[in-house]
Amino acid sequence: MKDHLHRIVLAALAVVAVSSGLVSIVLDVTRGSAAEQQHVIELLNSGFNPESCWLSREDNFTFINKTKSTQRVLSNQNPNLDTGPIEPGATFVGGYNFGFIGSLSFYMESNPALTGKVTTDHGRQCEPLPPTPTPTNTPTPSPTPIPTPEGRKGLIPGIGRE
Repeated sequence: MKDHLHRIVLAALAVVAVSSGLVSIVLDVTRGSAAEQQHVIELLNSGFNPESCWLSREDNFTFINKTKSTQRVLSNQNPNLDTGPIEPGATFVGGYNFGFIGSLSFYMESNPALTGKVTTDHGRQCEPLPPTPTPTNTPTPSPTPIPTPEGRKGLIPGIGRE
């Protein structure tokens, strides 16, 4: 009898352990679907693209230098955001992760007037905008000559025909 009770307890513990494992697996899968995402912010001569990002606090963002000179991104709000020099065409791979709710402004060292901002936990929108198309020069059409009525060619106002 004691052996039988022992087996029932072990079976119950096994069921609990398996159930806990399944719950853990399900939670990990569920958490993974909303887990961190990687976002890209481009460094352009005109500034950051996009200029503002909204993302989850678990998300990361990286910078890609699309200028022809070395750039560095810094923040007055958080000294941990310092990309160091990013060569033309290179990516700041370290990324940056918030881990808190709030906003972070940053700027390009080469031109502090060029600023960007990342805000957490207000949805996700951090896609670079497509480049603005370069306008093409189209020739301006010359004005169409106004036709003169027949029989009035060469008449000077105030002078009649003979």
